[in-house]
Amino acid sequence: MNTGTRDSYWELFKDTKILLMYSQYIYSLILYTVSNKHLYNMNNTIHKYRYDNNLHLPIINLSKFNKGAYFSGIKVFNHLLEYIKTFI
Repeated sequence: MNTGTRDSYWELFKDTKILLMYSQYIYSLILYTVSNKHLYNMNNTIHKYRYDNNLHLPIINLSKFNKGAYFSGIKVFNHLLEYIKTFI
């Protein structure tokens, strides 16, 4: 791409439409969560008075589980906008 070693790669990523590593990780977590939605519980099925589209976040004290794809996927999914969650 004829760039120097001190050039910024941000514009190259935008021009070639490649996601950055952090964005790819978030995208893959959302895809994993949506494709395996049968493994998750919704808040409105567990709490009778809650009518949101968030996934239920289990209370677990193991740090290895908290850093995994299952738990992180719930956190990322719950931060999506409500109208996006209704389409999924």
